[in-house]
Amino acid sequence: MKKTLFLLIALLTTTFLYAQNVPDFTQIKLDKPDDYRAANTYALVAANALLSNPIDKDKIDRLNCQKFVAKWMSGTPDYGFTFGNSEKILSNDPELLGIYMASMVKFCLENKVQCTEQEKIKIGSWQILLAYCDNPTNDVRLTRKLKKLIEADKNGELARNL
Repeated sequence: MKKTLFLLIALLTTTFLYAQNVPDFTQIKLDKPDDYRAANTYALVAANALLSNPIDKDKIDRLNCQKFVAKWMSGTPDYGFTFGNSEKILSNDPELLGIYMASMVKFCLENKVQCTEQEKIKIGSWQILLAYCDNPTNDVRLTRKLKKLIEADKNGELARNL
């Protein structure tokens, strides 16, 4: 019963926070493992905020979300994040690298069972990123490599092309 109540409160909090502006992430304490676990909901809010809005380098909320996602990823004891060749593919575009990080957070927090295998995290995260890139309203400049990966994902061949 307590678990159900906690999940309901977390869901309502996430919905409320997301419906408003993003929370003030500087007020969220991330010092010890339990702090990171308690901040899972906020990490998902930040990731969803990044993935739900077009790239806009002038938005302070976007920067705050990216900072929080990066800080949460670097300290969470429950998930291990590796970039592999993804960083090489996205290194010329720091905004897309931030979107990829948000994609990893979103995938892991929404697919906890699959997050024990790095390959599943990589594929799931890339699928989220590529869906974001393929949406014209997000104003992503598609490189040849991104176009190729979007096409590979649509054809079910993403894993082979990463």
